[in-house]
Amino acid sequence: MINCRLCLAERSELALDLGSTPLANALLDSRDQVQQKFPLQLYFCNKCMNLQLGVCVDPDTLYRHYLYVTPTSTTLAQHYRALYKFLEDGNYLSSSSAVLEIGSNSGELLKFLSPHVSSVIGVDPAKNVATIAIDRGIPTVVDFFNKKSAQEVCKDFGNVDVIIARHCFAHNADPSQMLDGACTLLTEQGAMVIENAYSVDTIQNNEFDQVYHEHMYYYSLHSLQALLERHGFSLVDAMTSHIHGGSFVAVAKKTSDRKLGKSAGLQRLLERELDVLSLKGVMEFADRSLRIIKGLREAITEISAQGKIIYSYGATAKGNTLLNVCGLDYNHIKYCVDSTDLKQGKFLPGSEIEIVSEDFCYENPPDYFLLTAWNYAEEIMEKFIEKSSAPVTFIVPFPEITFFRKNYTN
Repeated sequence: MINCRLCLAERSELALDLGSTPLANALLDSRDQVQQKFPLQLYFCNKCMNLQLGVCVDPDTLYRHYLYVTPTSTTLAQHYRALYKFLEDGNYLSSSSAVLEIGSNSGELLKFLSPHVSSVIGVDPAKNVATIAIDRGIPTVVDFFNKKSAQEVCKDFGNVDVIIARHCFAHNADPSQMLDGACTLLTEQGAMVIENAYSVDTIQNNEFDQVYHEHMYYYSLHSLQALLERHGFSLVDAMTSHIHGGSFVAVAKKTSDRKLGKSAGLQRLLERELDVLSLKGVMEFADRSLRIIKGLREAITEISAQGKIIYSYGATAKGNTLLNVCGLDYNHIKYCVDSTDLKQGKFLPGSEIEIVSEDFCYENPPDYFLLTAWNYAEEIMEKFIEKSSAPVTFIVPFPEITFFRKNYTN
């Protein structure tokens, strides 16, 4: 048992132990490169319904040189439009809003929002990725977001009306630092927008691959509310999305804003969590996860033993959890296909599978694709069908192991 880092309760119980794995985004330059492993254990707090890692890796080790670049994707483009509509309809964002994004990466979201708002600025600690955003004309501060960096941003750019943190609130052992920064920088009536993988979807869809060292928390709206209230914010609204295997978008405001109330949508989601998030439900999720691990390992091993060629698709962090926990490596899976130039030519941590381009797989198609980027499954399959007539079977691991096979003929 460990303490809950969000609500500070003293009893968070071990729910899922995935052993020790390398850092999921620490791609290798060669197969003989030394790889450090860290424990990957998930704990559940029955008080605030928080799921968290037991061991948090130092942020400099994780983020100063980062190889995740936000993909250009029709799925993400649709999500940006839905996010914008939600914020606009709720009067949280308008054409006069100054917007800051925490963990802005290559600036994809800010580029989308830029025509619709007064100004945009990003904050991201990874210089190699932030440079991409800067070169695209997105003002970006290369730093971790906290009270100190927020004060610097305020001095240079002034206060902002909307702060957006997409899938980064789980990536910091002490998210209080980001809330302290937000409190410093946000206008009194401003909106704090937090998007994150939703633990309800993670559990119901058996998505144990979402567990990796960058994901230090697996939020429910109850656990997020507990954290916000400790730092002078109130949760006022939320919506859910299918993006990244199931996410929520939550809106918080400073408690000094006297107009606060909870939306009907938020109330419904909070009530739903009471039915799903319990120690019993989390333990059942752990049991289902272990069954998928065993089943996928056996299926891939059998296919490989038949002499069939298998590629994985997506050099993703969650994909590396999946491969390492299932004990799959380059002896089972010949290549990993990924569209990100920065990743091609490198090797996946742990499994040591070489990463190749999409063009390579069209010219040298496998018999099977294990879709480690399963959250883009439809998009990936459609793209492959368009580019190749090879009869390939796609394996989607979640929520249950499923095989999709068709003879694609042009």
